[in-house]
Amino acid sequence: MVKSIVRFAAFAAAIFLAFATFGSASAAETSKLPTARLVAGTSGIISKVDATSLANDWAKYYAPGLTYSHAFIKAGSQFTLTWIATDANQKPLANTSVTLQANKAYGSSNAHFASPCVAIGNFVDKNGADISGVTDANGRVSFVITNQDLVGEPSNTNVNQPNTSASKIYGQFSLQIGSLGDLQQSKEIVEIHVVGTASSTITPFCNGWVAPKANYAKWVSVTESKTSVARPTVIGHTVQKLLWSDEFSGKAATAPNSKVWTSRYCGTEPANGGGSYCNGDQYNIPAANKHDGSGRMKILTTKITSAPASYGNCMAAVCPYTSGRFDSQGKLSVQYGYVEARIKLPDGVGQNPAFWMLGDSITRVGWPTSGEIDIMEQPLIGDYQNAGSLHYSNTSGGCCDNHITFTRYFNHTQKLASAYHTFAIAWLPGKVEFFFDGELYGVQTREQSATNFWPFDAPEFLIFDNTTPGQKNQMFWKSSTMLIDYVRVWQLDQQGRVWSH
Repeated sequence: MVKSIVRFAAFAAAIFLAFATFGSASAAETSKLPTARLVAGTSGIISKVDATSLANDWAKYYAPGLTYSHAFIKAGSQFTLTWIATDANQKPLANTSVTLQANKAYGSSNAHFASPCVAIGNFVDKNGADISGVTDANGRVSFVITNQDLVGEPSNTNVNQPNTSASKIYGQFSLQIGSLGDLQQSKEIVEIHVVGTASSTITPFCNGWVAPKANYAKWVSVTESKTSVARPTVIGHTVQKLLWSDEFSGKAATAPNSKVWTSRYCGTEPANGGGSYCNGDQYNIPAANKHDGSGRMKILTTKITSAPASYGNCMAAVCPYTSGRFDSQGKLSVQYGYVEARIKLPDGVGQNPAFWMLGDSITRVGWPTSGEIDIMEQPLIGDYQNAGSLHYSNTSGGCCDNHITFTRYFNHTQKLASAYHTFAIAWLPGKVEFFFDGELYGVQTREQSATNFWPFDAPEFLIFDNTTPGQKNQMFWKSSTMLIDYVRVWQLDQQGRVWSH
C-alpha cells in the first residue's frame, strides 16, 4: 500500500443509513472474502454518504468489494461506532479478534481523535492507532471515539454529499479482521469529517481495563477462603471476610503454587509478569523462589561469578547476582479490598525488595497506563525506610513522558531486615491508602491524581521480587533471603473481589 493511502481505524454505523455494500464490485466478488462494514444505528454521526467513486485511483490496493464512505460529526463530539464482521459466506464472525485502524498516517488525516485507553495520532504524529476489540455473538464490535478539534469544516458544509474540499478536516478509519491483510478481506474505509466549532472538548476517561470477552470469559470469582486467621484492624474501615490467601505452607524447597504463581526469568515482554527488567543487575531464576517448609516463601539472592545454566536476558553480558521474582499474571487478579503481606526483608545494602501489583491491562495498553501499585518497596532508600507508590499516566497509552508517580515514605527506628512487618493497601474505588504494621502513612485519590486516566479501578495481579540495583563495589554480602509469611486479600467496606483465570 502506498503512503498516499490511509490505513484506518474502525468505526460503527451511521445514524441514518442502514447496513449496505457500496462500490462497483459485485455481490459475488464480495462474498468470496470476509467483510467488515459499518452498521446502522450508531450515535453521534450526522450523516454518512457513499464516496466509493472517489476511490477509483487507489482501490486496486484493496480487495474486491471495497466501500469508501464520508461521514460527518460535530467538532468536539463523542460517538460510538459499530461494525459487523462476516466470513466469506456472509455469516457473522462471532468472538473474533479485530483491530480498529484509526487515523493511520499514510495520507493527510489531520483531525484529532482520542479513545479511552489508546492515544490516536494523525498524519502530523505519523502514528495513528491500532485499537483491539472482539466481536460479540452477532459479529458486532463497538468503539467509543472522541473528537478533539475545536474548529472543523464550515458549519454550512453540505453533509449529504462527499466533501472533496482542500481544507477538509477529517480522519480515516477501517476494521481489520484478525490478521487479514488489505487484499484478504473486503473493507469499508470511512472518512470522518469534523464540522463546525466547539467551545471545549471531552477528555475520555480510561479505567485501564476493559475485559476482552475472548480473554476473560473464563474468569471466575475465587471462593471465599476457609483459612481461619485473625482479621486485621484498619482504622476508618470495616474489614469483612477473607477473600483469598496464600499461607505458603508448601513442603521445603518446593516452588510457589503453580495454579496461582509463575516464577520468572528476565524478559521485558509485558506478558512476562508485566516485564521483568533485570537492568544488568541480576538474573531472575525460578530456583530462587522456594518454600522454606515452615510456612514461608523465600526469595534467595546470591552473588555469582558465572551465569546460571538457564536464564533470561538480564540486559548485560554477565550479571553479578541471581534472585527471584514470581507473580500471578494470567492466573489470579484482585480488584479492591485490604491487600496485605507479612514480610521479613533481606539484609544487605543495594537491594530493592518489593511487594507490588500491575494492571491486567498491561499487555493491551502498556505501562504506565496500566497502573502500578507498589505496596512495599525499599528502593535503595536505606535499611530504616520503606516506600508505597502509585505509577500511572496522564495520557491514554505511550511511555514515558506521561509517567506520574505518587510516593510516600515511612521512617523506622530499626532495620526492616531484623523482624517481620506487615505491608498493606486499603484499596477502594477512586482511592488507595498505604499501611505499615497497621499504621496509615499515605493516601492518594482519583480527584488528587492530576490525570483523566486513573487506572486503579480495574483488576491487578500480584508480584513479589528482589532486585540488586545498588553500587556493586559496596555490596560485599554473598547472599540474602526475603521471607514472605503470607499474602491475604480481605473484603473491605463491602468492596473486594478476587478472580482466578
